Amino acid sequence: MEEELHRKMDRLVDVYSEVLFRLPSMARLFSYLILASVLAGALRGTPLAMATNSISPILVSLLSCTAAVLLAWAIDASLLAGDPVLDARRCLAVEIFSLATSIPILIANALLRALAKLSLHAILNLLSVGAAIALSVRAFIFASASLASRARCVLCTLSQPIAWLASTQLDYSLYGYSRWPDCLVFALMALAVSSVATTAFLLAVRSIGMKMFGTSSFRLIRAFTASWVVDHNKPLEEFLDQVGTEADIRASLLLFEEANSGRPLGALAMVGVHPGPFRHVGSSSLPSLIKEALEAHLGCPVAVPHGLSGHELNLTSRRECEKLISALISAVEKLSTPHGECTPMIRREGDRASASCQLLGPVAFITLTAAPDTMEDLPQELEEVVVKRAIELGLSGALVVDAHNSTNGPPDRRDLMERFGSVALRALEDATRSPKSGFKVGMASVLPTEFSIEDGMGPGGITALAIEASGQKVAYVVFDGNNMMTGLRERLLSELEEVGFQAGEVMTTDTHVVSARVLSERGYHPVGEVMDWDVLADYVRGVALSALRAMRPATVRWAVVKAEGLKVFGAEQLDRLCDIPIELMRGAKKSSLLTLAPAYALLVALALIL
Repeated sequence: MEEELHRKMDRLVDVYSEVLFRLPSMARLFSYLILASVLAGALRGTPLAMATNSISPILVSLLSCTAAVLLAWAIDASLLAGDPVLDARRCLAVEIFSLATSIPILIANALLRALAKLSLHAILNLLSVGAAIALSVRAFIFASASLASRARCVLCTLSQPIAWLASTQLDYSLYGYSRWPDCLVFALMALAVSSVATTAFLLAVRSIGMKMFGTSSFRLIRAFTASWVVDHNKPLEEFLDQVGTEADIRASLLLFEEANSGRPLGALAMVGVHPGPFRHVGSSSLPSLIKEALEAHLGCPVAVPHGLSGHELNLTSRRECEKLISALISAVEKLSTPHGECTPMIRREGDRASASCQLLGPVAFITLTAAPDTMEDLPQELEEVVVKRAIELGLSGALVVDAHNSTNGPPDRRDLMERFGSVALRALEDATRSPKSGFKVGMASVLPTEFSIEDGMGPGGITALAIEASGQKVAYVVFDGNNMMTGLRERLLSELEEVGFQAGEVMTTDTHVVSARVLSERGYHPVGEVMDWDVLADYVRGVALSALRAMRPATVRWAVVKAEGLKVFGAEQLDRLCDIPIELMRGAKKSSLLTLAPAYALLVALALIL
């Protein structure tokens, strides 16, 4: 089941990457609209120019066409004022796209008039068919993208087709080629037939969501569109809250304090949820939210490594994130008594898997990586196996980190439990036999100014935890990013070695606040894909040295809390969410062939016959 979900998530990313695009500026779109209107108007007037042996019909048509399109845009922008998605700029794109659907008929009209002497009456009828096609296209756009009322969307759907038909009738009337009321009757019939066929098409698409989630497909499409396009997440999170499932989530906190004063030196926080699905939806930005909240509460640097979880454990909304953060803050009041000993870091290698383990008081801190091979989310069941063994060995528990620090192609997800479980347990058992001693801790954070969210750097920046025990200095570096380019981890570990660390690990939080940001195969940049590695190395050296300077004799306390009844995606619902884009595309293709195609074919036939 888990493997299938990962394959579907990969396919969902592919679909997202195929449909995501960025619009030009408003000034450029406006110029494109004028050019398209002039082109459409010139093509529309060409048959009249052939009939009258004069260029004036072309000039009149391009002027009237441009005026009609601009009028339609003004109406749409006015009706949709305040719409989060379809603002005035995006309405320009809608007008251009609507106009483009008529271009094939306009070209065909000009050719048929020149080559076959098609009557102007038939040409006028075919222009009505073009308006009918535009109506269908506009109906789908407004149903899929606009959060305005249904009445306003209907008016916007009709604005350009009606303005187009009115200006067309005016042009032909000026030259005496419009036979009233025949042409008007056919125009109204074309709009009526198109409206019926379009309604049937939209209802068929709507029913897919009703079958899968009990709600309209267009509600989900609009919600995703608003989130992807303008970060308006409320509609999507409301939908996810409705379809999500409840789960009890485990949260852990390790707090390092100065041995003499009890002053907080730093903290590690881990939660049993996945930071997804993308941008600011659900728990995507949870690592940086936790970091910010705990740093404000504790007054010390905080790192939030990635726990073992998959997308089925995405929280559904920011509200659920706040519940989890509140539970984590409450853990401060439930911290254990201080422990003043820890072991050195032990690393063990296996088949395409590596584990490090360091006992911090009564808790095993374990990091897992597949580097230099590609790795993705590790199964949560692996943590259960490790924690169980830690307790059998006399420990209070274990924190298991998915380092999420190497990507260069598709991951090998075969035998994950065996590969990582074996090496993790060996590291754990060897660590329990290692000598314990007093230890020192220092922690520091930095937010690089050179790198943005689009570059793959989340708002949590880079955090370094430095631990010295038994003469060994260890550095744990956590990037607030989604995975890391293969080879960068090794480069950074060598930099840490040069400044005096004998062991360490470089990790990412797997934040999805960086996802769905760029036009690439992944939809995001892993750490180091577009960042200068030398600059990253400078930052890692700097923050690690700051952690060393902050190092003090320390104790550690820890607590585990459970946040009950949080809404998460759930495996079954995630499966459906991954399926619905594919089902919608299939359903739309099938429904268009059954409803729209026959309607347009009928209208073209009638246009030529009547």
